[in-house]
Amino acid sequence: MTSCDSELQVSLNKLRSLVKRLAFVGWFAGSGFVGGSGFVGGDEPVALTPMSAPLVIMCNPMGGVSGTPITVRARGLRLDGTTEVRCHTEGVTVKFLTQTKVGLPANLNAERCGDTQVEFELSIAPERPDELVDDVDLVFVAPHGEATYRMPIGSAKRCVIEIEPNAGFKQSQTIELSQVTLGQIERPQDVDVYAVELSTLQPIRVAVAAQAYGSAVDSLVTLVDGMGTVLMSSDDYEGSRDSQFEAAVPAVGRYFIVVQDANDFGGEAQPYRLTVTAVQPPTSDVNQTKASSN
Repeated sequence: MTSCDSELQVSLNKLRSLVKRLAFVGWFAGSGFVGGSGFVGGDEPVALTPMSAPLVIMCNPMGGVSGTPITVRARGLRLDGTTEVRCHTEGVTVKFLTQTKVGLPANLNAERCGDTQVEFELSIAPERPDELVDDVDLVFVAPHGEATYRMPIGSAKRCVIEIEPNAGFKQSQTIELSQVTLGQIERPQDVDVYAVELSTLQPIRVAVAAQAYGSAVDSLVTLVDGMGTVLMSSDDYEGSRDSQFEAAVPAVGRYFIVVQDANDFGGEAQPYRLTVTAVQPPTSDVNQTKASSN
């Protein structure tokens, strides 16, 4: 392990300790525990449909890659006997593969992450423009009913799949600004590290979407410079378990984005979407800059 990796681990351990202390305070204040639900970290109960109807809770990966068919695993409740997956959006095709029972990750119950799984192939036509729609409805057909899940497919032309191992600076996966990375916290205490080269001092926005699409991840995302110094971190953003922040960088060069679960959980129920973009200045600022240059 390099010295930078050691410094990263120390910083992450401090962040984990802080999160756990805050969770402890929230528990006794009555703001972080849903009594009798069996959920962790203040999760709201999943809204259940009638007992006889199937329900899709999440898909992994959380999206598709333009021009490249990928296998997606949908987890949910009462998906037994599912034989078909449908999508009526032009340029998006799905093909049913298998349906099985699945085990439960540690610290999660079936209502939170599902105990049945459907595998299907998702294909997005390369000629399909990204800006058409961000989400599409997938319909899962079972003998006792149908379940609809809204799948994020926005920015499919800029989507990439996480490549493991990427648990440190030396193993980091290089990504580009405006790409969407479809990742997963694969195991307890897993850490995913991405490297991005910044050629200007323009601020960046880092966002992790997970809870918004049913994932069990309680994301914690951190920006680290090339020397291993933590510059910015975000746990819960605007009342959700998803993470987002904007940060100014002190110099051009290589930076690292670290994604982890704030409670150190991990497994098949922890997929996420990571986006790193340049923050565009307000139009008035751009016009003022042009006027000054003239």
